Amino acid sequence: YQRRVHGDATHLLSNALLSRFPIVAAAGCQVSYCHVEPRSVVVAAIAVPGGLLRVACTHLDVRREAIRLGQLKIIDGFLKTLPEPLNCVDAFCGDFNAVREADYSREMLEKMTKQRASCSLEPPSSRVHEYMSERFLDGRSASSATKCTPTCRFNTRIDYVWVRKATPGVLPSSTIDPAASGSTFPTFGGMQTGIANVTDRVCGTVGGVSASGLPTAPVWSLVSKSYRVVQTKASDHNVVMVALEKSPQ
Repeated sequence: YQRRVHGDATHLLSNALLSRFPIVAAAGCQVSYCHVEPRSVVVAAIAVPGGLLRVACTHLDVRREAIRLGQLKIIDGFLKTLPEPLNCVDAFCGDFNAVREADYSREMLEKMTKQRASCSLEPPSSRVHEYMSERFLDGRSASSATKCTPTCRFNTRIDYVWVRKATPGVLPSSTIDPAASGSTFPTFGGMQTGIANVTDRVCGTVGGVSASGLPTAPVWSLVSKSYRVVQTKASDHNVVMVALEKSPQ
């Protein structure tokens, strides 16, 4: 959570994961990097029909690609500190404030560069997309459309649903050690995120499901042609959706 004061009003900014199915474990932390505006991540294990689905949600820095990369590496380090089943995520979603240059024509990239410069923002870069693509599939790969659909009012695609690749493995080696980076993983949403406390959370009964009887976590795959971007009138961003299915064993 982050509090921001505008005049006499205090706004609480955060990420949230909502589920129609039982959440059996959850954790989160603030993500501070290079003394910029604090961001956060929340991760949850959800008992869905067919097994356990592990989902993470974040909102990355708006100005610099290097900051966004640093925040992602801190998140990787945080996930490594968590006990099973939270130490590996099947889907990673949110506003990454990052673009994929291949989505745009040269003319559009030039326009974006000028527009960003007027707001003191750096030119478009694909480094965050490349970093995430090492371990995850971009949800848009399940789209039947050839043209990129914008997800925000700036006519760019910065909101994503990433799905973990089927290759076995938990997490890549991170170049940032959580302890060395100075991240202490403070209280998030009233939940202390130290390993012991998260373990208590996992070993208890959450959402009516006992952790001693947790379902297994299968490998999830994107359903072909399931990617959708739904326009909204009440927000600066659109809704990004994909469908997942269990991969054949």
